[in-house]
Amino acid sequence: AEALRASGHRPIVVDAGVDYERVSDGHFKINPACAEHFERLIKDTLAAGEKPYRGVVHAWALDAPLADEARRADLDKAQADVCGSALHLVQALANLERSESPRLWLVTRGAQQLECAPGPVSVLQAPLWGLGRVIALEHPNSRCSLVDLDSADGANNVTPLCDEILADERAEQVAFRGRERFMARLVRSTPARGTEDAKILVPESRPYQLQIPTRGVIDNLTLKPALRSRPRPGEIEIRIQATGLNFRDLWVVLGMNPKDSGVLGLECAGTIVALGEGVHEYQVGDEVIAFAQGTFSSFTTVSTARVARRPKHVSVEEAAAIPVAFLTAEYSLRRLAQIKRGDRVLIHAASGGVGMVALQIAQNAGAEIFATAGNPEKRELLRSLGVQHIMDSRSLGFAEEVMEATRGQGVDIVLNSLAGEFIPKSLSVLGENGRFVEIGKTGVWTESQVKQFKNNCSYYLFDLIETAENDPLCIQQMLQNVVDQFDEGILKPLPLRSFSIEDSISAFRLMSEAKHVGKIVITPNTLPTPQVKKSRELFRADGTYLITGGFGGLGLLIARWMVEHGARCLALVGHRGVSQRGSGIVAELEGMGARVLALQGDVSRETDVNRVLTEIRQAMPPLRGVFHCAGALDDGVLLRQNWSRFEKVMAPKVV
Repeated sequence: AEALRASGHRPIVVDAGVDYERVSDGHFKINPACAEHFERLIKDTLAAGEKPYRGVVHAWALDAPLADEARRADLDKAQADVCGSALHLVQALANLERSESPRLWLVTRGAQQLECAPGPVSVLQAPLWGLGRVIALEHPNSRCSLVDLDSADGANNVTPLCDEILADERAEQVAFRGRERFMARLVRSTPARGTEDAKILVPESRPYQLQIPTRGVIDNLTLKPALRSRPRPGEIEIRIQATGLNFRDLWVVLGMNPKDSGVLGLECAGTIVALGEGVHEYQVGDEVIAFAQGTFSSFTTVSTARVARRPKHVSVEEAAAIPVAFLTAEYSLRRLAQIKRGDRVLIHAASGGVGMVALQIAQNAGAEIFATAGNPEKRELLRSLGVQHIMDSRSLGFAEEVMEATRGQGVDIVLNSLAGEFIPKSLSVLGENGRFVEIGKTGVWTESQVKQFKNNCSYYLFDLIETAENDPLCIQQMLQNVVDQFDEGILKPLPLRSFSIEDSISAFRLMSEAKHVGKIVITPNTLPTPQVKKSRELFRADGTYLITGGFGGLGLLIARWMVEHGARCLALVGHRGVSQRGSGIVAELEGMGARVLALQGDVSRETDVNRVLTEIRQAMPPLRGVFHCAGALDDGVLLRQNWSRFEKVMAPKVV
């Protein structure tokens, strides 16, 4: 007050007391717990001819004990003195005309924790910040600002506070630590690269699909609710139990192929849950694998031409890693390159999914294998698998090693997935009438480029999705052939690393760093087979549940969740009544088997609450519970003095 007076202002000082007392013209005492004292104070200080307040500084929180001084017995008193006084103050100021609304500052000391100044927080003062945020939302005319002073500063150091009050700039949340001033700012949160703790929220009890709303950053991955697609003639619907992750998915997320559809997932393993017309070779409940798009989801619908039964003695995760890798290698080496005994084959990135399948096919064919891998551990793995010639896939030196090992003759087949200078180097080791199969997606050469560089070879640029669209019978035959070879023990499952759907970001990061061996598989939290007893234990079907604020976003979300967990009678109350969006969700809830009573009423008014309860008693089963979701933004409960009456008239348990 002295500092403000020295700056030419006229402060009115209000101390905490028991009775209302006017000590002098600019000095009053009031009871912080008495709302009438605040109203009387404003009337007395804004008498006829007085100028309106420029601002109000609520500093009573500073009287509460600091963190290291607080005792349990102080809690109730602090609630009344700190938050209770602020509430009464705002209610009294709300009665002023809008043109007279003064600026409000709520002041604390040591109530916020900053990374630059860690230390104990004053638990008796901190709640005022929560209340202050609500005041700013409900009563924007107050232009409420929260100011937290440094607990290490002496009580007489009022310079930062006075500077804040007298400044023209309005800052809603400010903290002072030492000589520094900190302000709350909204910043993008990005988990540190390399960590595996970035979780994705999984929609509960609803079908979902992994999506990338904004491409370019792996951390943008999210799970969105999805609609199931009824199978058309010749199709089946699969409940997905595991999905293989492929480099194409990574390219979609990173936006490396703008022409891509943006749908994630190319393969899966799961259980058939529905059959389209004309499907007789499968039954509901069959365990299958599929080469299908959009498989990072709870369900997928796919043509039977891209489906095969899951191989015997193969786990769900191992089965999910089969379609893309095994079909790619099978088509590349058997259909295109026509691999045979005695061929020399160069397989790049041989420790990856396609590479390790290609090793099996080449070994089964009796070929001589040359393989590259990116680090010593991966090369040691290839050595343990019996590969004869092993080289570094991150160095162009492989070409000299191949030519030296073949006495200058080169290899008969190159299975390439590398880009840049690796393409001409790989072509240079291809022998007379060799076959070059390109399965890479970035920086690939055209056939004319290859012919200019080497005109005595066959060049195949291969894309599995295009092949499936143009020749579905070929895909069906190859997929069945792969399954038969698994059942006969000719082919073996790939080594893999499994992630849950919540850890999809970590899985994509691992693939982007090329640190994995074999395949990466993601196991979605698929919806369990409905079990009536388990799913209805949370709520009783013979009682009614009242949701206040029932037509707001939170209320409707809770309503759907309750119905999914057994509730069959709901009463939704909103002060504006049901909205157009709410009507659609109410219809959806009724379609799920629930009775929904839509009521209009303001729960801050006792008469409305009594009427709502009467209507529920007359129309619905007994009331079993209440979800009170009428938020401050919707009903303005903070500034209504009778909001607490709702609690008094409600007999049922409040959840």
